[in-house]
Amino acid sequence: MDWVEGDTLGIWLDKHSSDPRALEKARTDFAAIARFLELKGIAHGDIQNGNVMVANGDIKLIDYDGMFVPGMRQGNGSETGHKHFQHPERRVSDFGPRMDRFSFIALDLSLKAVIEDKSLYAKFREGGETVVFKANDFADPQNSEIFRRLLALPKLKEQARRFAAICEAPLAAVPTLDEYLAGRNIPAAKTQIKTQPSTATGPTAVR
Repeated sequence: MDWVEGDTLGIWLDKHSSDPRALEKARTDFAAIARFLELKGIAHGDIQNGNVMVANGDIKLIDYDGMFVPGMRQGNGSETGHKHFQHPERRVSDFGPRMDRFSFIALDLSLKAVIEDKSLYAKFREGGETVVFKANDFADPQNSEIFRRLLALPKLKEQARRFAAICEAPLAAVPTLDEYLAGRNIPAAKTQIKTQPSTATGPTAVR
């Protein structure tokens, strides 16, 4: 592994969360990395703030302890990745070439959310452990504040709906990042996310 000097993603975001051009460049880099790994049948296994470096504005993945490469036996992993970047069903038995798909989608939507509303990062960063999503948001999109916030943003509403459906679907149903962005192979939504928390009079569902 080459030596990389720069900031971890969490530190870099603290410095650049108000810079939409830099955030868009990060989205583009992540998409290119996701596409390359998918093509080669490789998966990092634990894509998260601490395992991503930003060096001279370029995204680099580090820490390959849980990496899958062709020729390795699938289903024989040793870790499940950082919970704030993983599907709720992720288990060591999911070790294989598809295990980064959910993380790349979560990162892409997170960065796009901060581009649209920079205040979201300061509110949801959780001490630098996240971008905007936490494990509880993935496990229960229906009662997630960040999902409600994203559904209220016209440019993000459809992508937030798609991601909520992915969170509630089986891990095996997670599409590639390119498919997600194009609206292809998205699992059917189990329930509608509500724009406001439940109240005694009943919430209004997004339609």
